[in-house]
Amino acid sequence: MSERLPDFLNVSRLARQGVAFKGRVPIARLARLASILADADGEAEAELAFSMDDQGIPVVRGRVTAPVALTCQRCLEPMEQVLASRFVLGAVASEAEAERLPEEYEPLLVSGDRVATADLLEDELILAVPIVPMHEPERCTATKAVAAVEGKPGPAAGNREAAHPFAVLDELKRKQ
Repeated sequence: MSERLPDFLNVSRLARQGVAFKGRVPIARLARLASILADADGEAEAELAFSMDDQGIPVVRGRVTAPVALTCQRCLEPMEQVLASRFVLGAVASEAEAERLPEEYEPLLVSGDRVATADLLEDELILAVPIVPMHEPERCTATKAVAAVEGKPGPAAGNREAAHPFAVLDELKRKQ
């Protein structure tokens, strides 16, 4: 297994050769992902293995992980999250071929026989980003602030009762 990820992948050739790679990509190089993060520090770590299946389809099996900083949508503070994805991709040249792929494969549209490694990994990481990133309630400053205004102790790990979203504003209005 090579310890360096190439910039571009010739998926068909690599699948015929049965090649595997392991390496890292700076998150700053993943512009689409970096644009939705609180900062672009760190690296994504990936493993890719190429093979041909019984039907002659080039297959990419892999995993990618990246510790990132997202913005909590409750308190708007940065939060640490590890994005992780395991994938099995079948290389196709068209959407019609993608429709005929076996169910266990996600389609990897390959035009011109080359795929940018960073693009492939970035797509998988973007799919791993939570729809609404949030701290656990007991770690979130917004949840603690609501509990403090209401005179309640902070949320317990098992207590997922939602506070009224405008409780803090209501309390401030009463104090004036």
